[in-house]
Amino acid sequence: MSRVIASAPPPKPPLSSPKRSPPAHQPVLETARPLNLNPEEADMRFLGLIRDIRAEAQNISKYLQDIKKICELTDQKVREQELKSFLQQNLEVLEYNKTQIQDRVKELRKLAETYPQIYDMNGDVIAIIENLWQRIAVNLPRSPDEEANQILQRLPKIDKDVNELVFEAGYLTIPPRLNQHLEQLRTGRCLDFHSTFEDELPKREDRVKILSLLYTHPLAVDGVVDVENGLVYRASRKQSRRWASLALIMATFLAGTIAVYLLAYLGSLLNIENWPIGPSRFTELLVGYLFLTVGGIAHIGIDVLKQARAEKGQSFMAIEDLALWIHVKELSISAGIGSVIIGIIGLAFLTPKVEWQTAFFVGYSIDSFVDLFLQRFGKTVATSTEALKEKMG
Repeated sequence: MSRVIASAPPPKPPLSSPKRSPPAHQPVLETARPLNLNPEEADMRFLGLIRDIRAEAQNISKYLQDIKKICELTDQKVREQELKSFLQQNLEVLEYNKTQIQDRVKELRKLAETYPQIYDMNGDVIAIIENLWQRIAVNLPRSPDEEANQILQRLPKIDKDVNELVFEAGYLTIPPRLNQHLEQLRTGRCLDFHSTFEDELPKREDRVKILSLLYTHPLAVDGVVDVENGLVYRASRKQSRRWASLALIMATFLAGTIAVYLLAYLGSLLNIENWPIGPSRFTELLVGYLFLTVGGIAHIGIDVLKQARAEKGQSFMAIEDLALWIHVKELSISAGIGSVIIGIIGLAFLTPKVEWQTAFFVGYSIDSFVDLFLQRFGKTVATSTEALKEKMG
C-alpha cells in the first residue's frame, strides 16, 4: 500500500503521556461522542482514538508475554495451574482492553464516514486496523479453562498482528507528535527519534520505516530527518526565519573584521604602550582572517563531499539542501566563525607576520589550533599571575 503523510498536520495540543487503561473494577466508559466537530477537531479526535487503540493493544501484548512464559513451563500440571490462576485474575482486564479497542474502532469508522477528509487520507488504514483487531480478538484467551498448548499455538499469530497494529497506529500518530516535540526545541537542535518514540513503536526496524517515510515527505515534519543516525533537526518553515540564519552568520563574520581592526588600531586609539600589534598590520591580518575563513569552509566542504560520495541514501545531504543546512546549522556555523576569530587573534600575537598559506591551513584545522592557542594563553596567564604575586609580595 502506498504511504501518504499529510503535509499540514492538525493543531497540536500540549504533549501528554500515552493513556493508560484504568483498573478493571472501574466501569467501562461510553466512547461515542456527538459528531458535530469541525474538521480540525475531528482530526484531533481521530489521532487520539488511534493512540488509545495502540496503548490498549500494547497492554494486551504485555499480558500475552506473561501468558507465554507460563505456557512454556515444562511441568504440565504446574503449567495448567499457573495458567488458570493467571487467567482468573486477569481475564477481566483483558476484556476491558478488548471493549475499549472495539468501541474506539467503531468510532473510527463513524468518524471516517462522517468526515470526508479523514476517509480520504486514512480510510484504508482504518480498514487495516479493523481487520487486524478482528484477528487479534478471535485468538485471545476467553476462559480460564483453556489448555496451555492451545493458547501457545495462537500466541505467535496474536503477537504478529499486535505488532502490525502498533506500526499502523504509529504511522498515523507519530508525525504530528514529532512536530509537538520539535516545537519545544531551538532551531538546529536535534531530537533522538528512537529514544523518543521507543514506547510508541518498540521495534527499531519499525521506527526506521517511519523515519524513511518522513524523509521522503519533508513537508510533513518541522525539521530535517537523518535516517541513518535516527535524528530529526529542528527547522522553521518560515523563509524569513531561514534568512535570519544567514543574517546571523554574516553578522558574526563582520564581528571578526571588527576584531581585526581593533587588534591593529587598539594601541593607537587608546594610547596603549607596548601594544604588540600596530596599524601597519591591519591589511595583513584582514587577509589572514579571510584565508582562515576560506580554510574553514574548505574543511566543511570536504566533509560534505565525503558524505555525498558515501551514498548512504537517507541522511541529511547538505549539497542538496544548502540553504536548509545553513539554517539548521546556524549556531554551529556561528561558533565556527568564533573559532576563526580566536584563530586570527592567536596568529597575530604568536607570529610576526601572518602568511596567507599559514592562515588557510590553520583555518582548515582550526579546532586543533584554537586548543593549542588557548593552552598557551592559559600558561602565559598563569606565569604572569605568579610573577605579579611575587612582585606584590
